[in-house]
Amino acid sequence: MTIASTSIWDTVQSDIVNKIGTKRYNLWIKHTTLKSLGDEAALIGVPNLFIQAWLEKKFKEDLRDSIRRVTGKNVDIRFVVDGSLFREMRLSQDNAGVTPLISRPKNPPEVRGSALNPRYTFKRFVVGDCNRFACEMARSLAQTKSRELNPLFIYGPVGVGKTHLLQGFAAEHKRRHPEEGVTYVTCEQFVNQFVTSIQKRRTENFRSVYRTTDVLVIDDVQWLSGKKSSQQEFLHTFNALTARDRLIVAAGDSYPREITATGAAIIDRLASGITARIDPPDYATRLNIIRARSAELKRHVPDGVARLLAERFTNNVRELEGGFLKVLAFHSLLGKPLDEQTVLEILRTERVATGHRTTLETVVQAVASHYGLSPQEIISSRKTRSLCLPRHAAMYLARRGTRHSLKEIGQHFGGRSHAAVLHAVKTIEKKIESDPALAEAIRGLRHTLGMNDH
Repeated sequence: MTIASTSIWDTVQSDIVNKIGTKRYNLWIKHTTLKSLGDEAALIGVPNLFIQAWLEKKFKEDLRDSIRRVTGKNVDIRFVVDGSLFREMRLSQDNAGVTPLISRPKNPPEVRGSALNPRYTFKRFVVGDCNRFACEMARSLAQTKSRELNPLFIYGPVGVGKTHLLQGFAAEHKRRHPEEGVTYVTCEQFVNQFVTSIQKRRTENFRSVYRTTDVLVIDDVQWLSGKKSSQQEFLHTFNALTARDRLIVAAGDSYPREITATGAAIIDRLASGITARIDPPDYATRLNIIRARSAELKRHVPDGVARLLAERFTNNVRELEGGFLKVLAFHSLLGKPLDEQTVLEILRTERVATGHRTTLETVVQAVASHYGLSPQEIISSRKTRSLCLPRHAAMYLARRGTRHSLKEIGQHFGGRSHAAVLHAVKTIEKKIESDPALAEAIRGLRHTLGMNDH
């Protein structure tokens, strides 16, 4: 951005902050920049896609008006994501978070309700494409207390990190705003406490706890299904908090409108703010989780072992971390080497539940063993005739028996292109039609790998 455009953008920002207010400006426009300004369009850099979408929806006309007042140009507004702005925004937010406050207690913050797991923090939450949006929304709400993000509802299947993110939010909000009351509770506890308060005629005490808090964080809201009295109480609590402009962060296994046997009013309330889905971790995120936990424990884990675990546990984070800890325990207690073969033995003998048994690692090892080669020879760049058929067979089995793309398989097999993998697959498909020995070998390998015949 040139000196002239910097001056223009500073003036535009000063104009727009007077129109929309400091809080909304700090949340949505502060970390943007003017990339270019022509006679027909202004190109504005933004930190991420979410801010881009929100500016498109809420503030595009405000930006156009401010630019027109400052420059006299009536231009179209266009946005582009700039990764450097995202990094600057995060650095600014982190720095703001560690600024000492006179009123901040020296002891760890306390949150009413259920005790928080000290390991469930934003710092330990491994971010990937599967959970990035939910994490950014929780971080932003903890930092800014923006009512435009309220209520925040996070949903997704079991074991993907919803509870971690909720407790991380509760702890972070209390750390940044120690003067505010934060209540964290599971929906099961909310229901049980409500029922007990009725039995002991202490409903007013119950309501004073939940309706006077500044922030309510409630997990597993699907527990409300079929409980009409508890639903009614939750609805009144929700209304009481929103009437006082208080924050509500909730999580559940499903999107609000998919939670069965729940009143329409509650569904509408949960869906009225920001809804953010967390998906099962993708391969890159699973690999980063293993590496992050290894660093925490100060344990060196070979890349092959990390990749094998990341490929083996595909369902959720909980299974992945459990399998990783089991492998480390066997390594330490039984003195077994921490290598891929040991991991395979442990997973097989312990009958660890996995999302998909066949991995790129196991395919290569099975084919190498069948042909009397080493796994390194299978994935090497050597192009000798003796390696050609086994390598093609391995790539064929990887394509047919794993969920990896052609590109991912090619990268595992020495950085080959997706076209090379596709050629290998077609070559084996053609050969097994005319070569009974190869067809039998492929069937045997499929059986060894636990792949279903089709």
